[in-house]
Amino acid sequence: MLRKIITSCLDDDHATTLTQTIILTITMISHLPVEIILQIFQTIYYSKPKNRPYEQYQTLRSCLLVNRFWCINVTSILWSRVFAPDSLVRLGAISKYISCLNPEKFQLLLDAGMKFSKRTEYNQLFDYPSFLKELQFDIFLKDLSAWCIEYYRCRNLKFQNLVLRTLLELFSERGAKLEVFYMKKVYKCAFPFYHTDLRYLDFSVLTSVSVKGIFVSCKKMRLEGDVLMLSNIIEIFAKIYNNIEHLTLDSLNIGPKILQNEFYNFMDPTSHSFLNDEIDRKKILSTILSKSFSTTQSNALASLITSQRKLKILVLTNQSTMLDSTIRK
Repeated sequence: MLRKIITSCLDDDHATTLTQTIILTITMISHLPVEIILQIFQTIYYSKPKNRPYEQYQTLRSCLLVNRFWCINVTSILWSRVFAPDSLVRLGAISKYISCLNPEKFQLLLDAGMKFSKRTEYNQLFDYPSFLKELQFDIFLKDLSAWCIEYYRCRNLKFQNLVLRTLLELFSERGAKLEVFYMKKVYKCAFPFYHTDLRYLDFSVLTSVSVKGIFVSCKKMRLEGDVLMLSNIIEIFAKIYNNIEHLTLDSLNIGPKILQNEFYNFMDPTSHSFLNDEIDRKKILSTILSKSFSTTQSNALASLITSQRKLKILVLTNQSTMLDSTIRK
């Protein structure tokens, strides 16, 4: 096949030489250790050439056609961060995940009024839900809302909650383990329904036994904007996330009122003997955060921070004033 494609563009001599070179290169690369090959794919994926923002995707898609091993590993990388602004597999991802449901759960959605009936066979070539490693939750929720409107024909939070639970359970059942979790700022003028959804969606599903396993291995979290004001969501995050190593909180409320030195002294384990006492740590953090947040909000944020057993970096930032407070152990 490769020979035919090249021959159609070049004369026989050049085609033969080029074909042999390509085959030799692929053969040499294929004999590299698996870890190195995966690192090469990941390097390609995260590279962002200037003026050619999607070139890395085209390169990886070409790699899909080399052999089965390359195909499986490139697919796992492409589907590791589906809900990212620059993801090319994001379009239609919700439908792909829905088609991965077992017949019973798919039927539950149909019974609830879903108009989506393009279910593929349960045994698919790839286990797409298991590949998810990075979740930008705001994009996921926006895509979920748009999908529900398209396949339910109207806005219905009850149906949206059902689909949310179903997809999260699917990720958990297939063994997905998040490593990165983002929830970024969303402007009301662009997505007016998003902020309503935040207040009325049932996020308690995140703490259910059938779901919370996907969050156990998460090491990096970034929360921005309005979500920091919703103490009920922050409290849920504090329950399901315990191993965050790099935590970033970004809000307009984080300003000069939060003293960098005071925060630094608190986080330094050599400065205060009471740091070993979880209650005292939470009380001090809550006091500091309450200078810019309400009592309920500051308590929730304090719980989130103190519940991280492996926290190494805490970043407080305000994009409007570019005030950063970075604490490193």
